[in-house]
Amino acid sequence: KGDLIFRTNDGSDGASPTERLRIDSDGNIGVNINAPSSMLHLFDGGTDTGITLQSKVQANATSSITLMSRKADNSNVNAVIKNVGGSIVLGNGSNTFLNIDSDGHITKPNQPAFFAKKNAVQNNIATDTLVTVDFNSEIFDQNSDYNTSTSTFTAPVTGRYLITCHILMEAVDTAADYYQLRLITSNRIHYSTKDWGGYSSDPAYGVLDVVCVADMDASDTLSAAIYQSGGSAQTDLNSTTCTFSACLLA
Repeated sequence: KGDLIFRTNDGSDGASPTERLRIDSDGNIGVNINAPSSMLHLFDGGTDTGITLQSKVQANATSSITLMSRKADNSNVNAVIKNVGGSIVLGNGSNTFLNIDSDGHITKPNQPAFFAKKNAVQNNIATDTLVTVDFNSEIFDQNSDYNTSTSTFTAPVTGRYLITCHILMEAVDTAADYYQLRLITSNRIHYSTKDWGGYSSDPAYGVLDVVCVADMDASDTLSAAIYQSGGSAQTDLNSTTCTFSACLLA
C-alpha cells in the first residue's frame, strides 16, 4: 500500500518541495493536508482564505455544487447549492426550496402558507349547531395545501403553524347565550367566545377573532366553524371582511 503525493517547489524549497496534494491508499484525496479524513479533504493551511468555486466570468453567472444520493426506490436524487448572481439558492436543480438574495432576504417558495376569504354572505346561520365557515376563495395558497371546496387546510409536514381567523357578523342576536368561533385541528380546538346579552338592542355588527400557534402533524386538517347557542337564526357572516390564514413557522 502506498500514497500518491504531488509536491511543488517555489524556488526556495531546495531538495524538500512542499506537499500540495495526496491520494492515500484508501483513495481519499487531500489538498494541503497529508492525512485526508474523507474522500475529498481540502485545507487552506490555516490562512482562512477558504475555498473558491468560479464558473463563467460574466454577469449573473451561476456557480453550483451538486450533492447526489439515493432515494428509497434506489433512484438518484440531487440537492443543489447555487450562487446565482449573488443569491444563494438551495434546491434540486429544477426547483428552488430556499433563496437568500444578495441583501440577505430569505424566501422559501414551497413553505406552506395560505390566505382565504369568503366570496358570499352566509345568511341566517343556524343556532345550536356547529356551522362551517365557508372560506371558499383564495388570496394565495403557497404549496397548494388549502381546499376551497371544503374550506380545509391540510398540513403537508409536522410542525408549528401560525393560524389566524377573523369573523365579522351582522345582525347579532342579544338573545343568544353566546357566539363561539372554533379553529378545529386534528389535535385540538382553539376558541373565541363572546356574549352580547348585556346590550340593550341587537348590535349591527359583532367580531370574533382567533390567533394561535398550533401543533399539527403531517396530514392533520384545519377548518373554521361558528356556534351560536340559543337565540334566533338571524345572524349573517359578512362576505368581504372574514378572513382565514395559516403558515408553517417551525
